[in-house]
Amino acid sequence: MDLDNNEKKDALQSTIEEIDRNLRRAYSTQTTVEEYTDIFTRQLFEGLESFIDELIALGVPGVQKARRLKVPTGREALQLQLTGYKILFVRLAEVAWPNLRDEARIPGVKFKEECGRIAVFLSENPDRESFYDFLIWADGSWFAWGYGWPKQDSELNQTNFRALAAELIQSFVKDIHRTWKVRDETTLGDATSPNIARRCYNYGLPGDE
Repeated sequence: MDLDNNEKKDALQSTIEEIDRNLRRAYSTQTTVEEYTDIFTRQLFEGLESFIDELIALGVPGVQKARRLKVPTGREALQLQLTGYKILFVRLAEVAWPNLRDEARIPGVKFKEECGRIAVFLSENPDRESFYDFLIWADGSWFAWGYGWPKQDSELNQTNFRALAAELIQSFVKDIHRTWKVRDETTLGDATSPNIARRCYNYGLPGDE
């Protein structure tokens, strides 16, 4: 009987130790992901701000100074304003596995690793879906993809954020467009409203209907 009790105690101790190892590993991974995502976010935002300032100094039309915004999660977002439309880069709270349904072209094993995420939105409409994503993992690798812009897969410590900012801005300026709303969505109230959110067009991306 004592032997059975000892075996049960040993089994319980082994279970506790395994739980402890797994939780410590998970906590360590999450902490590292948060740190790398902090670094990536800071350098991406600074790269975008710096490149926008260069364009403004050169007198490039339709470009306004980038703005830092506080969001309710406590994170900081970055807003770009290009030819009348706004683009928001939002660092998402917490870490999680990438979603298989997004069909990101990353190695399959990466779908079972937690990562940080920066989502990019076109306009300030709270119901607008993200059109671009940055995913950052605990090994320092990152992946950016969305709306047909060439996918980027790189290492954080090898990333030229100025060049990345330039490529992003170039793709936004080239691909984001305005399309008139259809007649049955074009109201007199919208047509005469000073509120830009009620104007008679939608902002679109390549592939939008």
